[in-house]
Amino acid sequence: MAYALVNPRIISHSERMAYLTDGEGCLSVNDEHKGYVPRYAKVKIKAFDALTNQDVTITALWTINQYTI
Repeated sequence: MAYALVNPRIISHSERMAYLTDGEGCLSVNDEHKGYVPRYAKVKIKAFDALTNQDVTITALWTINQYTI
């Protein structure tokens, strides 16, 4: 399902953290800076969806190439 979220807010999250096992790069700088970026393993987001013109609540899980800490 596709969304065009406007003003998304995290309304809840898990205590568990996760990160990509291959690390992540930074697109904001020209030099290569790889590292691990801890993120919540599960988040619930509330936002306005511009595609359907209604408020939505979405639960997102990290599931691909991740390691939970």
